[in-house]
Amino acid sequence: MRAKSAADRAAMWLGAASLLSLLFLVIKRELHFVDVPKAGVPVAIVLGLVAVAGGSLANRVLVVLAGIGFLAAAAGQVVLQTAGSSLADVSSGSTCGFWLGLGAGLLALGLKRS
Repeated sequence: MRAKSAADRAAMWLGAASLLSLLFLVIKRELHFVDVPKAGVPVAIVLGLVAVAGGSLANRVLVVLAGIGFLAAAAGQVVLQTAGSSLADVSSGSTCGFWLGLGAGLLALGLKRS
């Protein structure tokens, strides 16, 4: 196993950001940074853990998979919200924007040259 690079540590932090975003479900009073729908909780947990694992294991494939997953989740969020699905209740464009950012960042880290 090779030593963790700055990109590996960044992937771990992006995964942790996904997991920490679930705190916004608890802190709802004045702070509405990201409105995560109930259907988005497993997405944030699973893909966040995949990103953390990819970074901690220095495995670019896992980092890229997490990035693709977040991009797909962002696209799915738009489709569900547009269709008025109950799966997208309580969400807004903030969820899509957050997941787009995580997906793009993880893809950039996973696809960068050593």
